[in-house]
Amino acid sequence: AAESTDYIPLTRTLTFSASVANQTFTIDILDDNTVESTETFAVVLQSSDPAVNLGTSASIRIFDSTPIRVAFEYLNYTASESLGGVSVCAVVLGKLQRPVTVLLNTSGVTATQTNSAPQQGGLQSLYDYLAENATFVFNETTTKLCVPITFLEDYAYEADETLRVSLSSSDPSVEITTPTAEVTIEDSTEIGIGFVNLPHVVRENGIVIQVCTELKDTVNFQTTVAVNFSTV
Repeated sequence: AAESTDYIPLTRTLTFSASVANQTFTIDILDDNTVESTETFAVVLQSSDPAVNLGTSASIRIFDSTPIRVAFEYLNYTASESLGGVSVCAVVLGKLQRPVTVLLNTSGVTATQTNSAPQQGGLQSLYDYLAENATFVFNETTTKLCVPITFLEDYAYEADETLRVSLSSSDPSVEITTPTAEVTIEDSTEIGIGFVNLPHVVRENGIVIQVCTELKDTVNFQTTVAVNFSTV
């Protein structure tokens, strides 16, 4: 512990007599607003009287009470499925002088997760992203850590989907100020729609013709798509 930073230094004279066998005094402890390990300082007795037999010094331990605040850098992340993923970061708010461990994990809201990357052409269409379970260890010089959330191309035309990222810690000194953040995966599947059997040629005799359209790509539809047409 450091004088004037962790405690106020004190020097006093204690007087004992036949009627005064005990003396007490108060040492003021200071809050330095720094997350740190337990600190110690000593209180020693001194006397110039040769008849006084002094005992050992007293050791004072200061337990840190500064809350360790950890939060997501952002509460909402949005990225296109075609980008392959997004980086999610957590930060420590304040100063650290000891290591702090925080856990991160993902869970689906409308998006679905898998623990292992499926092979191309295999089960890839069933999942939207890879599950993530990370351990963040913050210290005095590392107060921001990030983890990549990997998107999987499901080749499905669908609405944008979301997943949740959560922070937790078993350290009783840690206060998670924003325990969850959400990631939105924007669908990037393209759909080709066009006319069939072009060109259409008819005679001018009042015959009604049928004009057909079709999908040009094989797409796994999980929602609907509308296309307007007009004659010009």
